Amino acid sequence: MLRSLSALRSRATKVVADIVHAEATQLAPPPSHLRLLDFVGAGSLERWQLQSDASIGGFSECSLQPATAATAVFSGSIALETDPERQEAYVSDQGRTASKTGFSAMRTAVDGNEWPSLHDYHGLSLRMRPDERTYILNVRAESILGDDRMEDLYQASTTPFVQHARRKSAALHADDAPDAEGLLEVRIPWGAFLLTWRGHVQGTRCPPMNLNKLSHIGLLVKDSHQGSFRCELESISAFRYSEVEQEHDALVREAMRLNVERGYDDVLDG
Repeated sequence: MLRSLSALRSRATKVVADIVHAEATQLAPPPSHLRLLDFVGAGSLERWQLQSDASIGGFSECSLQPATAATAVFSGSIALETDPERQEAYVSDQGRTASKTGFSAMRTAVDGNEWPSLHDYHGLSLRMRPDERTYILNVRAESILGDDRMEDLYQASTTPFVQHARRKSAALHADDAPDAEGLLEVRIPWGAFLLTWRGHVQGTRCPPMNLNKLSHIGLLVKDSHQGSFRCELESISAFRYSEVEQEHDALVREAMRLNVERGYDDVLDG
């Protein structure tokens, strides 16, 4: 009888412990970073598709090559001149001759089960070492507009967020040398992404990105400047701003305000 009571008490204790653990797990905030893509390891570079205006009559070129044990380099050159004969050979589905040259890009598909819903995060971050060119982060998501477009293309310039990362890095390492990698964490909030269609922004009050169904992600160089470019990349992650940053960093507070203004008010705020 005593043995039975002891066994029952032991099982009850375990059940209570399991319930407490489950509740704690559900209440625990998600991690500050969720690693989504790396640029090293088996198949990490092969998955990326490269494109330049060479396919529509331009002379830009690009490549993606290993750089270090932890990074790869997206590099090449942007040319603004075109070959009229080659351009005339390319006619868009609207019956127009190609005219938007001077770009290079890389992108990869994201399997529907590869990433979870990103509603617990405030945006996307890139561990990178860019040059002074303007890079555009492209994100395609399953359309929520209800029209004939299967996907929505959202775009955000990394430039203002690179400057923020540099200031933050300088503050963190005011008395020390930069970290061994010398990379910046460039964080772009969801609210900075604008819905575009054939190169045109779809208004200032565009619907929020479908964070449950991202399909592609990529990087674009198109800044109307001729010459070489080089951007070293380590990883792409989803991120959350810390509570301390939200309280003390004016730029972070502005990013959070932008998230809410652009319709990402269902994203957790800290």
